[in-house]
Amino acid sequence: MVTLRRALLACMTLCLLFVPTSASAQDFWTRVGLSEEDVKQMLWPALMSGQLQVRALPALRALPSGSRNALIANAVAYAKKYSQSAEFRKMYADNRAALKPEAPVLMTTAQRKAADREVIRKSLLQLDSALAIARTVSADAAASVREAIQQQRDMLKAIDDPDNPDYSKEMEAAVAEQHASDRERYAEDLKKWEAEYPADPKSVIRRSIEGFLALSATVDFNAKTEKVANGLVFANPEYDSKTYTWKALYRAGRETTTTLRTAAQQWLTELK
Repeated sequence: MVTLRRALLACMTLCLLFVPTSASAQDFWTRVGLSEEDVKQMLWPALMSGQLQVRALPALRALPSGSRNALIANAVAYAKKYSQSAEFRKMYADNRAALKPEAPVLMTTAQRKAADREVIRKSLLQLDSALAIARTVSADAAASVREAIQQQRDMLKAIDDPDNPDYSKEMEAAVAEQHASDRERYAEDLKKWEAEYPADPKSVIRRSIEGFLALSATVDFNAKTEKVANGLVFANPEYDSKTYTWKALYRAGRETTTTLRTAAQQWLTELK
């Protein structure tokens, strides 16, 4: 059973989701071992994928319904405000840009030769350093590195060999064919990226809320658990593979989950 002390701590923890940004608020967060950044980090997966990463969520079931409902309402209000902030929008834009597929580049034969020369040049620099170390180890070690250096020098010389098949007309045609295939795959990846990460995060948040509503609707609050050596497991083994959010909602109980679902549905309505 969750003790009153734990319930109060849970209440304080969730209060962090709607305490305004100020010096006094920061002092409050510090006293309970969290910061505003902690709160934002918990909100990010919720806003992006509908996954609730709030460890104190199950403890809400021990609170009076009035206090529980007020906490949830205020937590959602903070989440709404944060999702509309410039800070969140910039974080989303940066994350979106980092995930954008990179367009393939068709290199000419001259460009491929230049790129290959640069790779070998860097390799030779590393081998020169390795040779200095190898000399202090043994003659065999040094000989092995010298052999590798010679191989790289031979490869560098071969780049300018007019009979090198790696830079022939046939290879140039093969590279162009591969590039065309890469462009097709890139176009598909770009469409998926644009659908999954549109410029406006509003639709992503809407999708996340829809995902949360779909997931939370599947929670079996009548599920039985069994004691094992290291804790509790579900009597139905399929439930043990459920997500953290599903299990947290199960532990939070039907009333808490219903309140969360009502708040989520209201937010979804506002976004449409």
